[in-house]
Amino acid sequence: MFFKLNYKNGSEDTGLTIGGRNSYDKSTTIGIAVGMRVFICDNLAFSGDQVTYLRKHTGNVYEDLEVILMRTMKNADTEFKRMEYESKGMKNISLTDNEAYRKLGVLFGNDILTPRQLPVVKKEWKKPQHEAFKERNMWSFYNACTEALKSSPPKDILTRHTKLHKMLCGRGGTGLVASA
Repeated sequence: MFFKLNYKNGSEDTGLTIGGRNSYDKSTTIGIAVGMRVFICDNLAFSGDQVTYLRKHTGNVYEDLEVILMRTMKNADTEFKRMEYESKGMKNISLTDNEAYRKLGVLFGNDILTPRQLPVVKKEWKKPQHEAFKERNMWSFYNACTEALKSSPPKDILTRHTKLHKMLCGRGGTGLVASA
């Protein structure tokens, strides 16, 4: 089972999304993600701007799940506002091609991007699929990276996306935003 709830909240560019996955036969972990975008695919790829919960089907999983869902809903608006603030900040940081390529090296060196994902980021940086990412700024670079992360193994996609977000926003990482 997969679900994705999209909420409009007055923002021009983004909206709050809550997504989740589960399996009746316990073949996949329970996952809940919150973000401006939550990606869910039938190949079990699952990612969001913030991973709220990822848990195996063990012990009292269903008791925990209700608490986690309530906490997720309670904190969703605050998390969305934080992510919206960060995305606006990234839009205000211009990047040259060489600055983007240096950041690409840092992301590769920190095992966030794989060698096969580097050309995807470069392609999306040079010729973005979406008009909204044509500006040469940190937000466009971030979105080029998230496009590449879609090819990550399902078991790694959540961790890599979270590391990317923290690293580019300067929370818990090297603060690439600050060193643009």
